[in-house]
Amino acid sequence: INDMYAVGLRAEAVNEAVKAEEAAQTIQAFNRAGNIARKADGVEAAVNPDIFVNEVEGVLNDALKLAKAKVENAVAEQNYAVAIDELTKLAAPIDNFFDAVMVMDKDEAVKNNRLGLLKSVDNLICQVADFSKIVLA
Repeated sequence: INDMYAVGLRAEAVNEAVKAEEAAQTIQAFNRAGNIARKADGVEAAVNPDIFVNEVEGVLNDALKLAKAKVENAVAEQNYAVAIDELTKLAAPIDNFFDAVMVMDKDEAVKNNRLGLLKSVDNLICQVADFSKIVLA
């Protein structure tokens, strides 16, 4: 990020967001997705809904699609509070995804599709902030 003004706006929005009651749970969901996504070297952030095995994969993918346009518009307008609000809506679908599926499925196509979905989620989240750097007391 080269725009120092944008950095300040992001920091302010993140600072406000971490005060929310559900902040710890949201950040944990973001970090869980990011930790797995970032370890998946060589896997593209591509998703094929035709090979979803579990309903929660589609739910997360749909939530991601809904959030993506809103987050990208908010970031373009430097309205990071709105972007974070939209990202927060991904926390429950992320948690449900992890509760219902084993990402590292024995079927390589299913595994890579799940990793691609998580990479897509992480890429969107990182457009706003790297929540893995946040330590909540």
